Amino acid sequence: MFPVHQFSVCFLLASVSLVASGCCQGGGLKGVHREDAAKFIADLRKSCEGGNAQDCAYMSARYGQGEGVPKDPAQAFAFSLRACELGKAESCSSVGAHYLYGEGVTRDEVRAVSFYKKACDGGDDVGCAALGAMYERGQGVPRDRAAALRLYRQACRGGKGACNELHQMGEAP
Repeated sequence: MFPVHQFSVCFLLASVSLVASGCCQGGGLKGVHREDAAKFIADLRKSCEGGNAQDCAYMSARYGQGEGVPKDPAQAFAFSLRACELGKAESCSSVGAHYLYGEGVTRDEVRAVSFYKKACDGGDDVGCAALGAMYERGQGVPRDRAAALRLYRQACRGGKGACNELHQMGEAP
């Protein structure tokens, strides 16, 4: 069972995927004719291949949830990686989570850290919170309380919920 502060980081990462999928904005494929959904997916794929990072992130979410395509963690990972390479910091957090949990790719905490760092450096507060958790637990990096606190504070200032982690560590935001 996850401690409360680990749960909130996981919740943040899941929230990014849900927003990226459009579910919270009416962008789901439920109720769409199969032919229209297939064209939509084909158009997203083509746009991603053409360098549209947002559409790569959408494709990742579709494969991650099995919406309009068969659920496929390896494809979800590949599309997140492409979006990250195209500069979408939020997708770098997703790649980090794939590596951390071994979803669609071999589990690798060191690579998870590198992608969370890339996300955080790119301005993604979820990536900062996740990287803080890695430093707090000593996963993929040496345990470093000061680094964890700095990253949690950065994410907390960004409003992404890492304030709870600070409280759990006995610190004020």
